[in-house]
Amino acid sequence: MKAKKSTKIWLIAALVLILLGTVIGTVCLKTVGYDWTAFHPDDRFTQETQQIHQSIQDLDVFIQSGSLYIKLTADENPSVTSKLNGSSKVSVDIEDQKLIVRSESTEEMEWYERIWYTQDETITINLTRKEYREITVHSQSADIFVQDQLQCLDANIETNSGDVLCDLKVQQTLNCKSDSGDAEITGTFNNLSVVSASGTIDCNACEAAAISLLTASGECTVRRCTLDQAVLISNSGNVFLMNTSLADTLRVSTHSGDVMLTYCTANAIKIGTTSGNVLGVTNLDWKYAVHTDSGSVLVPTSAGEHACIVRTTSGDVEFLKQKGVSENG
Repeated sequence: MKAKKSTKIWLIAALVLILLGTVIGTVCLKTVGYDWTAFHPDDRFTQETQQIHQSIQDLDVFIQSGSLYIKLTADENPSVTSKLNGSSKVSVDIEDQKLIVRSESTEEMEWYERIWYTQDETITINLTRKEYREITVHSQSADIFVQDQLQCLDANIETNSGDVLCDLKVQQTLNCKSDSGDAEITGTFNNLSVVSASGTIDCNACEAAAISLLTASGECTVRRCTLDQAVLISNSGNVFLMNTSLADTLRVSTHSGDVMLTYCTANAIKIGTTSGNVLGVTNLDWKYAVHTDSGSVLVPTSAGEHACIVRTTSGDVEFLKQKGVSENG
């Protein structure tokens, strides 16, 4: 009987707390002037499509929040489709064959309105052909999606906190920068440079003459890529390379992040860490040269043609030789 009475008391207390929290929340929202008639987000969104009847050679896009899609369409003309709330607008202009798209807020939004209304905003740029000279995209917190392996001479993509997912064929250089958003890159490049503060970097099925990936605390992954040379630098994030082939040199540097290589080939591998561990699985014979101050070392005894040089301060180093090539990287 005492147990049942105690359970009933706890249930009543929980219901009272829930009711009290609801009342306090309602009073707070009423105090800051919350518009209860705008509670349904879909009521505030409007969709508009602007047709483009001029030739386009370049793209210059700035979007504040929500999502941006750049993709091919089967339509006769290019267009820009926007789904925005009542506090935002998008402008579309053509200058010297450059498509200029800008989104901006037309009025100041309260903090609770930003939670409800900005995340579902979308701008879609529908293109009718694949080849362009330069693609430039900047955003504050918007996610950026570049699809259908569009082709260009150069591309620059930058966001503060949004994610980047792009499939591009760039004749010269793709520069991608993100402060806290993640970046997932696929395509063909001459030079690929990705810089991230805390977001992860994932290069999947890329072909490039040279790639440079720099992250402070995010993880860095290179998988199923064909490269000439690569430089991967991380402070505390881990670095993964899987089923990747390099014609020249692979250079990896971390402070406390671990380095893991799985079935990778290169003319030479050079790895340096402070406290990060180094683990490799390979089916090749390497000419190992390992130096560590206090870490343990376990590598096969082999005299391969290509050098694998590893230097650590306190990190452990271990390489295993196994036959076959993993397809699960």
